[in-house]
Amino acid sequence: MKMTEERQGQIAVMLIKQRLKKMGIPGGLDREMGNIRKELGLSKHEIQSFYEAILPEVLGDILGRKRVSLTTGD
Repeated sequence: MKMTEERQGQIAVMLIKQRLKKMGIPGGLDREMGNIRKELGLSKHEIQSFYEAILPEVLGDILGRKRVSLTTGD
């Protein structure tokens, strides 16, 4: 059975969340995001939006909270 791209994406997100939960959120996240953007050809907005989408769940698991909200701004 061939795996769909949608399922591949779901698994990739699960793997990233698990890595962040296990290893913690890197201190140089801004620099790491810049490197990832360059390597993968992603926009700054895309990578920021991705992290903003997954961080509440990751932080909730790390802190043992059921709900975590995240407010971002410049």
